[in-house]
Amino acid sequence: MTAVPDSSPRSSLRTENAERTRSRILDAAVALVTEQNDAAFSVPDIATRAGVALRTVYRYFPTRQHLIDGVAAVGDHVAETDLPTARFELTDLAPWLEQAWSNLMAREAFIRAQHTSPNGAAIRRARIGFFRDVTRTLLLREIPDINPADVDDTVDTILLLVSSSSMFELLDVLEVPTDRGARLVSNAVVAVIDTHRRPRPGR
Repeated sequence: MTAVPDSSPRSSLRTENAERTRSRILDAAVALVTEQNDAAFSVPDIATRAGVALRTVYRYFPTRQHLIDGVAAVGDHVAETDLPTARFELTDLAPWLEQAWSNLMAREAFIRAQHTSPNGAAIRRARIGFFRDVTRTLLLREIPDINPADVDDTVDTILLLVSSSSMFELLDVLEVPTDRGARLVSNAVVAVIDTHRRPRPGR
């Protein structure tokens, strides 16, 4: 006999409370990473900051990797704002990148903290699958006949160009404004993609 899901108000309240607790734990983790300017967070410190028992943290995030993945998803949510996955033209890249970088800079301390420790590298690695999938989709839409052997290298090159590391290099070292940095990166991405366009017959 198949169990019928409990859709009672009590069940809805439990689900809502669980989501609220999970969000509180993640908010505490992000706050600690931001304040310490270091992603080497302590799980007991997160529990204290969130106002929950240590066992509650482990109930929602059974391992440190689960917690890292959760913190990484926060960065995804910031960066994916208005991500043009449904319809995308290369002319959309510069304005989208400028907006995405502006969103990242609104969480600047959190994003910078991901560049300062092994945990920060783990957070960025946890996010890369999402961006790799999106970039591959957009690349194949732009050049459906690209040589399959070139796809992975091209995707990774684009990811490097649009990364927060590139953003900080442009803003901090070259002292380029966000809009110009986004334009420079967009031009570089277009150049990379153009190298893989196959000549059309008769041209």
